[in-house]
Amino acid sequence: MIFTRLIKYIFLIVCIYPICAFCQNAEEALDRAHGLLLQGYADSSVQIIRTELQKAQKAGNLKAEVHAMERLAVWHLFTGRNAEGLNILNEAITKAEKLPDSMSLALLLGNRAYELAQNNRFEDAIRDVLRAQDIFLKSNDTLYVLNGYNAIGYIFSLSGQPEKAEPYYLKELEMARSGNYKKELSIAYDNLAILYAELDRDPDLIHSYHLRSLKLATEINDAEGMASGNSNLANHYLKQGRFDSAEWHGLKAVGIASEIGYIDLVQEVQLTLSSVYLAQARFQESVRLAGEVLRWARENGNVDHQTKALGNLAKGYSSIGKYDSAYAYLSQLKDLEDSLKSSETLRNIQELETKYETSKKELTIARAEAQLRKRNMLIAVFGLLLVLSLSWFVAWRRAALQRVRLKDAQINQLQQKHEIDVLNSLVEGEEKERSRIAKELHDGVNGLLSALKLNLERSAPELIDLADQTMHEVRNISHNLMPANLIRFGLPEALRDYVDQINQSGKLQVDLQCIRMEERLRRSVELSVYRIVQELMNNVIRHSEATEALIQLSREDSMLHIVVEDNGKGFSPSERSGGIGMQSLSERLRALNGTLEFDSGSEMGTSVYVEIRLDK
Repeated sequence: MIFTRLIKYIFLIVCIYPICAFCQNAEEALDRAHGLLLQGYADSSVQIIRTELQKAQKAGNLKAEVHAMERLAVWHLFTGRNAEGLNILNEAITKAEKLPDSMSLALLLGNRAYELAQNNRFEDAIRDVLRAQDIFLKSNDTLYVLNGYNAIGYIFSLSGQPEKAEPYYLKELEMARSGNYKKELSIAYDNLAILYAELDRDPDLIHSYHLRSLKLATEINDAEGMASGNSNLANHYLKQGRFDSAEWHGLKAVGIASEIGYIDLVQEVQLTLSSVYLAQARFQESVRLAGEVLRWARENGNVDHQTKALGNLAKGYSSIGKYDSAYAYLSQLKDLEDSLKSSETLRNIQELETKYETSKKELTIARAEAQLRKRNMLIAVFGLLLVLSLSWFVAWRRAALQRVRLKDAQINQLQQKHEIDVLNSLVEGEEKERSRIAKELHDGVNGLLSALKLNLERSAPELIDLADQTMHEVRNISHNLMPANLIRFGLPEALRDYVDQINQSGKLQVDLQCIRMEERLRRSVELSVYRIVQELMNNVIRHSEATEALIQLSREDSMLHIVVEDNGKGFSPSERSGGIGMQSLSERLRALNGTLEFDSGSEMGTSVYVEIRLDK
């Protein structure tokens, strides 16, 4: 079976290459049509798709025809014409099963699985998506496999089986992380965060995963990911009752989604903001947003958004005493729910008809495949010789390149190790000097001050308070230079003492979260992390004018994640300081093989993300 598919692939390259230029132009046109659809230009989009479908049919290009049919089906589904979209998908799958390239079939099966799941046909959806994933796994295409795990997890979650979804999302996470696929890793973190919220898991872990997802999307400048990440954080903060943070992230999501034309997400986030305003008793703003979403949802046939918008409008008008309006929207909501039940009955009848038609087509396909297998035997001999020749050349070329890359990697590794050793020596020397000064202050200067205090008690009692204040200040300086609790009890306890000192001022309230930090790190790493957090908080205290801040440390396998957030005035990238504190921070991170990212803007607060590999 594998051999036959391989021969078909070689035949496709050798014999059908002249039509590739046509395929590429068609692909570009269909991508343009999909972009127009997402921006709300449905009529222009479908015209392009139908034109490309007619071209493919006229040229006898079955693969291009199947691809155009898939885009036409997506257009029908996106615009609320679900029955027509599903019928086109069924027809496209029948045609795709004739293609030697099974990837087209797998992609169609994935689309049909998604649509079947939306219609509560979960058993059929799981069958299709597992069949698609089987093709992806055999192709060894990591990105397709990642998306397959994503789809399987999503369908299990949608079917009310989140415990079955979790293993597939974890496979997606591990594969994306090991392959350094940052976009897919961002999606995986968001998937797990949403799933764990459904399973009522640790809110701090959910928050941490949402933050990591947004950080990755920001790092690769993935606008869609940044819009979705901020939207998910807005929903998370809404559930946690942190309405100011929910509003901030919601408005940021709306801004990014509007800029890239992601209209569906704009409406989704406006529903979230409408719920935030309801919770804050800002009823006029809530009903205004819900009304805008309702108008859009009715124009575009989005039933889910209509349902949520009608619910918020009923609650909002009831809260401001307009009970007639509230009752009218509540009645519309009931009518909509009743119509959905009727539509489901009709859809079940259509499904039975579709299954009957499909069974007839499958018989025709089986006969055609028997004839195709006979023809493939003649191609097999030529294909085998060609494959063996190509394999030998590729293997020889790959081995030569691998030797060159290995030598370059060894040289780079030695250079990096030398730089890190130098930085470690500098940091270690700095900490030794801090320790020495702290000891001198504690044992020497503090001892002299104690003796001075005894003499003052006899000769100048009015100076006793000044002596006590001086001794207290010396002890504080000594503690900051080398915190004793860090050495005795570890990083979380030392940071709690540090946060308590800040909170006692009453000017800034800091929330410390330590997730999976029970096991102690190496002493040098703990000390460096303490200094990193200290320097980041110094920047918050001196420059941000914030009233609230968050410090979050979370450990995951060999990775340590640090997040420092504040609700202050923020800064633009051009304003970032290059002072001694930031230079020291950069040196520590280089010595630890760590990375540092900022997310801030004027009057938007600041988020700082630090990642440190603990196995280096």
